[in-house]
Amino acid sequence: MALPKAIEAEIERIRAKNEGLNLSVGESERPRGFVLHVDGRLDTNNSNDFRELASSALLEAHAFGGMVIELSKVSYISSTGVGALTYLLAEAKRHEILFYLQGMTEHTKAVFDVLGFTSFFSCIDANGEKQQ
Repeated sequence: MALPKAIEAEIERIRAKNEGLNLSVGESERPRGFVLHVDGRLDTNNSNDFRELASSALLEAHAFGGMVIELSKVSYISSTGVGALTYLLAEAKRHEILFYLQGMTEHTKAVFDVLGFTSFFSCIDANGEKQQ
């Protein structure tokens, strides 16, 4: 299945506007879904743009079987970044779309833990296995 061109165009706009945040899209076999790869910082400066793009991608993700946000290359995440991901989780539930966070680094997981949000998300490793 081809990835939506509108999503790829929006990623290019965000790349040009937000130094320190790089996004790319792909498909995942396990779990099956649309993957949004996040690379760099997810913070106050770019979390709104990220949330808008990811919300659009989320609506496309239903045709792919779900959505995976790949976080293994996130060097920093602030509470606003966590807030953007929490918003996406709520939207996924509202639209009955499977939603996963993949490859959380120790730093990213620590921020989720401190904020008390870890248990709300389905977190998986690079192989699609449940992450502890």
